[in-house]
Amino acid sequence: MVNSIINELTNGVSNVDVTSYGIFKVVRVCKSTPDHIRALKVVTSSVSKVKVVLKDKSNIENSERFSTVRIDGDFTEIQRKQLKDLRSDLNRRKENGENVTIKYVCGSPTIVESRKPNT
Repeated sequence: MVNSIINELTNGVSNVDVTSYGIFKVVRVCKSTPDHIRALKVVTSSVSKVKVVLKDKSNIENSERFSTVRIDGDFTEIQRKQLKDLRSDLNRRKENGENVTIKYVCGSPTIVESRKPNT
């Protein structure tokens, strides 16, 4: 069942074989209400498999068929605060004319010079 859900989401969208994701559990989170779509929590077999899924998420989110699908990592409160502070620093530096972006280096988000020209 898990593979059929993931195959449906990534059918014709993803360049990665869904069996390589190592997904073994999918559960709904939050309470069911008529006006709210409940999120799915997907559990993988290892952290490296999570990285594969998160790396491939733009293929799904940028497709026309799944434009409403959002994939996010399960971050701790400290990680969310660190990323929020990093984004505010990124915005400040961009306003000052720097050509920078956030890149994950060894699993940690870091501000680096962007390869793309400033627009």
